[in-house]
Amino acid sequence: MQEVVAGIRTVAAGRPYLSSDITALLLQGSEAGAGNGRAKLDSLTPTERRVMGLIAAGNTSKEIGAQLSIHHRTVENHRTNICRKLELDGEGANALLRFALQNKNLL
Repeated sequence: MQEVVAGIRTVAAGRPYLSSDITALLLQGSEAGAGNGRAKLDSLTPTERRVMGLIAAGNTSKEIGAQLSIHHRTVENHRTNICRKLELDGEGANALLRFALQNKNLL
């Protein structure tokens, strides 16, 4: 019940919310990305790495744009480029978030 209340409060404040169960599923989903995360991250520009860090922190594209003083569409372009460089294209909508969470310590 506490998690439901926390989720409602987080969403009401305009922040994204992922339950601990969903986060665990995302982290389990792709062990392949974790093994060679460092090598893949080396292909990213400093800005792309910063965007990845902000994604891992749970920020939306609009929030990332505000923090970096860029348009949220530019953030979406960075997300697309990151997915291409990390070869996450065919792995589903949450692949970038999953990769960012798995490799958060490398960002």
